[in-house]
Order: sequence, then C-alpha cells, then structure tokens
Amino acid sequence: QRQKVWDAIQNLGDQHRDIIILRDIEGCSYESISDILDVPVGTVRSRLHRARSQLRDDLDDLFADD
Repeated sequence: QRQKVWDAIQNLGDQHRDIIILRDIEGCSYESISDILDVPVGTVRSRLHRARSQLRDDLDDLFADD
C-alpha cells in the first residue's frame, strides 16, 4: 500500500507533488512552504487542496483495483 501511495504522489504535477511532500510528509507550516516556494500563503492553501483532491481520486482508482 505504501508503494501505491508513493507512486500516486510521484504522478502528481510538480507543484502539487511539492506541496504534498512539504506539508504532509515533512510537516512544514503554510508560511514555511510559502517562503520556500515564493508564493502567497493563499496559493499554498489552494494548491494543497487541489493536490489532496487529485491524490484522493488517484488513490481511489488504484485501490479499487485490489
């Protein structure tokens, strides 16, 4: 299962993958991510929402095959 999750993360676009890794894996704050990526905090929040939605959909598809 871990491999499927990692594969799904790797299949995200660069912006979405970076946000997921920084927030959900490394535990960075929104403000830290904003500084790292040089984007406003609002952009971090919206990208994270889209990334999680896409990841959820992709994982639903992957685990539906089991």
